[in-house]
Amino acid sequence: MVNLMRKYQQTLLLIVTILVIIAFAWLYNDNKLGRGRDDSVGTVYGKQVGVGEYQRGARRMLVCQELGMYELIGGLAGNARSMESAQPNFVFGSYVLRHEADSLGLKPTTGEILEEIKKIPTLQTNAVFDPAKYNAFVQRLGSMGFGAEQIEEAAADDLRLEKLKKVLGTTISAAPTEVRTIYEENNQKQEVSFVRIKEDEVAKDVKVSDEDVKKAFEERKDTFKTDELRKVKFVSFLLSEDEKKLTPREKGAILERLVNQAREFSEATAGDAKFDDIAKTMNKPVAETPEFAMSKPPKELNESTAAAQAAFSPTLTLEKPVSDIVVSEKRDGYYVLQLTGITPPRPRTFEEVQAELTETLKKERTNELLNTRVTEVRTKLQTELTAGKTLPEAAQAIGLMAETLPPFSRAEPGDMKQPDAREIMSAAMELPVGQLSEPIPVQGGRLICRVEKRLPVDEEKFNKEKADLAERIAEQRAESAFRIWFADRMKAANLQTRAVL
Repeated sequence: MVNLMRKYQQTLLLIVTILVIIAFAWLYNDNKLGRGRDDSVGTVYGKQVGVGEYQRGARRMLVCQELGMYELIGGLAGNARSMESAQPNFVFGSYVLRHEADSLGLKPTTGEILEEIKKIPTLQTNAVFDPAKYNAFVQRLGSMGFGAEQIEEAAADDLRLEKLKKVLGTTISAAPTEVRTIYEENNQKQEVSFVRIKEDEVAKDVKVSDEDVKKAFEERKDTFKTDELRKVKFVSFLLSEDEKKLTPREKGAILERLVNQAREFSEATAGDAKFDDIAKTMNKPVAETPEFAMSKPPKELNESTAAAQAAFSPTLTLEKPVSDIVVSEKRDGYYVLQLTGITPPRPRTFEEVQAELTETLKKERTNELLNTRVTEVRTKLQTELTAGKTLPEAAQAIGLMAETLPPFSRAEPGDMKQPDAREIMSAAMELPVGQLSEPIPVQGGRLICRVEKRLPVDEEKFNKEKADLAERIAEQRAESAFRIWFADRMKAANLQTRAVL
């Protein structure tokens, strides 16, 4: 399980982030969605799933997150990259998980479920099941309309997932030759030499005259324009500094009150209503920004990118100046904006762009000259190497000095603080012994490297580790096989859904 967590770490971290958003979405919408509605949100295996049942499944996802059951969440949510797909994947995936496990006779027993609950880290102290933590968690579930049976339900699903993966993984194994190859790729150390072509040395030969700059300005002047500038008034509905320190559930309750206030304010300012007057009646201060470009959100709006983008929305005009509710990207509240001024872009003069354009031309010409120089160096090095010289000898013959890295491997990369070590190692991993690399872009120039030799692996160490490596390879393949199989079973469930939130 640990190895799988490592392999899918990015996916799981993304899912955890999504879950925080889901938690707030549930807090805001739960009562509204369930009130007065009994229509279905989809069907699975021909069975209708109502709004209330769907909401319950969504809250189960939050329970699993708080229990730290990330493998279960990842298994059901799949490769979701947004809340819109993660939540329904989990909810409807739960039906498919249970259907498939039960059809294969993999239903967990009561004893297995109890043992699984005891293994949940959230319910342990010093790696031992803690009844006090269990009881405290059950009490927390009460605020969600849940109880101890939801912990048992989550544990049962986790067992179903584990059993299904084991069944699918029984026929998957790694061949000895494959284990050997992968071990060598990770552990075989290599010795690398490289030469450095420095950008600053090439730049010494680059000249840009005033005539060059004037000519370039005439050719490019249509691209030199100032940014459009806008200014806005705004009302904020934000958490206080003390409120930001509260628990997610406590913050969620306050954010719901704030979004309701923001919605009330936004609706009140529609039509001919005065922005300042409505703010005064709601006892909300109105602030105003100076002119700003969309790429430079003002400090008055807490440098909020979301607010700046809303201010420059094509739908926001001086005739219809009030924005929709803007959600702070920090998830700490909301803004409502009123557009008060627009300064359109204008052409920039030669004097305004002269220094910038001069620097641009220098960089362009330096880059061109650097690429030419690198190509020449690589060709000369190859000629010297073909004549039987080592890379240090070849470099010396053309007036350069070769450098080396201490022997390294993927498993033991060595000192990554050495300049450009990461780029050199990455290029060397795929390079045949004795072959020059293509030019490697690095800060301050280019590198050309050559793998001088790859050292034999430690056979004794390989023999000790090959069994564990074979098991990890099989686990990873089983995980991939499960994802493909489960996606196919989701299709076979004749799943049909519609928008819920």
